[in-house]
Amino acid sequence: MTGLTRAIAIRPGEGRLVALVAGAFAAVEAGRGLGEVGVDTLVLSRSGADILPYLYIGLGSVGLVVTLSYGAALTRSNSERFFPALLLALAGVLAVEWLIALSGFEAIFPLVWISVYAAGLLLLTAMWTVSGFTFDARQAKRLFPLLTSAAIVGSLAGFLSAIVVQRIIGAEFLILAEAVLFVVAAGLLLGLGGRARPRHAAGAAAPSVRTALTSGASYVAASPLMRLVAVAYVLLAILMFSLTFPFMSAMSEAFPDESELLTVLALFSAAVTLVSFLTG
Repeated sequence: MTGLTRAIAIRPGEGRLVALVAGAFAAVEAGRGLGEVGVDTLVLSRSGADILPYLYIGLGSVGLVVTLSYGAALTRSNSERFFPALLLALAGVLAVEWLIALSGFEAIFPLVWISVYAAGLLLLTAMWTVSGFTFDARQAKRLFPLLTSAAIVGSLAGFLSAIVVQRIIGAEFLILAEAVLFVVAAGLLLGLGGRARPRHAAGAAAPSVRTALTSGASYVAASPLMRLVAVAYVLLAILMFSLTFPFMSAMSEAFPDESELLTVLALFSAAVTLVSFLTG
């Protein structure tokens, strides 16, 4: 085991932290894989491809609000439970939406689609924030490629597992599976203790909500990473309309059967992920 940890650049005393963060990355990305394939299939088969442009616009708008809210929440908190609580809150939202969908209220699927994609984008940012708090700059240079690999493997596992879950218990349960994996990731992050505490807020009194939102906007504007994330939400909506919409429309026409559609989407996503893993 010592030889293995040396080969993957893990030094003595880092193994537990790396395992927790890498495991959380894998769980989050597996959840995203399950959820995104699931909601794509459900929206295409239940609501039709024509609704997608409206969903892309909604995702861009919600994404900007989410970015500001995340920055505001980060400035208000100095708790080591901030990131686990974020994961649990998102899992709770998805679980409630799953229950509504399971009741037969199919009009919920567009809202679930936006929730799943917005949660995935938010957690992608949050997980790298956790990594930045947990590891210093020297560790990051060695360990971040390992975390990226864990995320890709998790994503690949999520896409392939979606096929099995859908065929056994139905596409709706992919939403619940994503929520469960978010809970698993929250449990792993709890093991980090104070290492994942938002450091910039340590020792400061909690500001008001209005002040926090203003600070959140300032934080996003001042942070090169968060500015890129905010812009990415808008560009993502444009990209999804330009590329994904024609692709999804063609897939829904070529595979009208829901099970076949999900299988094709999952295998295509898994193939893209595998290529990125092998070439990364």
